[in-house]
This record gives sequence, C-alpha cells and structure tokens, in this order.
Amino acid sequence: RLRRQLAPLSTCVAVAIFLAAVAGTKRVSVGSMLGALSLPVIVCLGDSPAVLCATAWVCSLLILIRHRENLMRLIHGTEPKLGAGKP
Repeated sequence: RLRRQLAPLSTCVAVAIFLAAVAGTKRVSVGSMLGALSLPVIVCLGDSPAVLCATAWVCSLLILIRHRENLMRLIHGTEPKLGAGKP
C-alpha cells in the first residue's frame, strides 16, 4: 500500500521528463519546472488517492515559486545553460 501512495511510476516519468528537458535545453531550471508540472498531472491521471494528487500539486506549486527568478531569466533570455558557469 505504501508503494502505491508514493507513486514510483509517476515519479519515474517525471524524472524522465526532467532529464529530457535538461538534455534538450541545457537548462536545469527548465527541467525542474517541467518535471514539477508533469508530476501532479501524471499522479492525478492515475488511480492515486486524492490526497496524493493534492500533495503533488502543492509540491509542484512550491517548486514553481522557488524557480520564479529562473523563469524571469528564461523570459528575458539571460538564464545560463548547463556548464556555462555563472554570469
């Protein structure tokens, strides 16, 4: 029962989305935000309990709030790529 509540398959899919986004954009922030957005969608589309769906959305929101400065840099084109070092 605990395994179902932790949503390991949903987490693996979200991690795969994170990795694909980082590989495609060379920006960890893009991967983090896409992974964070994908997890609650995947969890809620599955047969997970409502509390897990709600928790996934709350966590996703917190991650997006934490990345708001990165999002602004992405919008302005100033977000550094992976391996580029700090500006």
